Amino acid sequence: MLIMVLFRIILHNKIITNGFASFKRYFSLFSMLFSISLVKLKLFLWLGYLNITEILNYLQTQSL
Repeated sequence: MLIMVLFRIILHNKIITNGFASFKRYFSLFSMLFSISLVKLKLFLWLGYLNITEILNYLQTQSL
């Protein structure tokens, strides 16, 4: 009886720690993906800004 209770407590703790570890793993994966998407967004905005300035410079040189 006592062995069963101890086994249940150990199993329960193992499930909790495994769940927390998997949550941490998923959270780190999600944060990594989120940071990658943020970097992509910054790159996209930066490239878009470069394109807009290039287009404006081109239009200014054409109008002169």
